[in-house]
Amino acid sequence: MFDWLLLTIALSGTALAGWIDLKTTEVPDEIPYFMIGSGLVLHFIHSLITGTWSGLLQSAGIGILFLGFGYILYYAGQWGEADVFVLGGVGFLMPQPLHMFNISGMSSQIFPLTLLINTFVVGGIYALVYALIVSLGKPEMFPQFLKDIKSNFRRLLVILFVYLLCSYAIALYLKIDLNTNMILLYIPLIASLFFLYRFAKVLDNVGFRKKIKTKDLRNGDVLAEKVKLRNAVLSDKLWVGLEPEQIKHIQKIKKEIWIKEGIRFVPTFFLAILATWFCGDLLSYLILNLL
Repeated sequence: MFDWLLLTIALSGTALAGWIDLKTTEVPDEIPYFMIGSGLVLHFIHSLITGTWSGLLQSAGIGILFLGFGYILYYAGQWGEADVFVLGGVGFLMPQPLHMFNISGMSSQIFPLTLLINTFVVGGIYALVYALIVSLGKPEMFPQFLKDIKSNFRRLLVILFVYLLCSYAIALYLKIDLNTNMILLYIPLIASLFFLYRFAKVLDNVGFRKKIKTKDLRNGDVLAEKVKLRNAVLSDKLWVGLEPEQIKHIQKIKKEIWIKEGIRFVPTFFLAILATWFCGDLLSYLILNLL
């Protein structure tokens, strides 16, 4: 019953936060705060009943670690603060595997890492689908992508040359027989990763940025350019939504402004919990069942 209650709150909280993120890009603080508070309170009650405090300590420890990891991505400009707190909420609620999860023999120490990895595996698939959908709605994306590939093609050739040179040099230094077929097999993979990286750069510059009139700014919009106000500088590096007072100041000094749209990542937490529930270690599951 305890595990089902934790799972229900985790799924409900991430589903609601994900839906609001898709609709408005601004997740109310109350949702992740409720998840965090519920995790601590429920584990505290469970510890009182069982007389064992390890569950509460794990809840606090994993929750704080997830928040810390989320803030690293936040200050790297990769995540919004809503992503950080929803991830933290999941950590406080589920610091160890729940009994209904398809995870046999997994220790409680490994489970948080598995949950985190599952989040990024699901997030990668989700981000790719999201990006393709966005690019289909931006006719200028593909001409810009082809132009970018043309201008960076020499860079790809240099990367492939360095890869081949290093491969042969390492084989020569270690005095091992070089499997030429295996070396050549990785060339399409390296090229594909290069194209994917360039596509992501074009998508960020073209697909996920747009210029709007400042009168159309909404609460929660994220700046794609640095703005100097009278007493502060609003950075375009962090994924921080604008507040009403900041919008008023911007409207006084600018008529147009660049804003970021970006991938709305919060729905992936709900999908990651489902993947962990039914598949366990998602990477192993994909390798064994699909590849």
